[in-house]
Amino acid sequence: MAAKIRWSDNAREDYKNVVDYLLLEWNEEIALRFIEVVEHKIQHIKAHPFTGLRSRGDPEIRNVSITKHNRLYYKITKNLLEIVNIFDTRRHPDKNIYG
Repeated sequence: MAAKIRWSDNAREDYKNVVDYLLLEWNEEIALRFIEVVEHKIQHIKAHPFTGLRSRGDPEIRNVSITKHNRLYYKITKNLLEIVNIFDTRRHPDKNIYG
């Protein structure tokens, strides 16, 4: 089990963009629900780090569905869970460097 969680700059920016979008286009309740789902997924990954699907672009990267429109990409090392990307699945697949 990973002891620490680290967000890459890219993943942090992706996360912020999704939350900002939800606040702007939907409402605070939807944004808070997204935040809760992400936190739940991260805790699940910490407990079961190898449940995510392996990335085609990099076999060390795994991913899980957050919502039907977002996937969370992560990497596990000895004591670290690194969140590397949150990808909007509505974007063109070529834009996903881990897909």
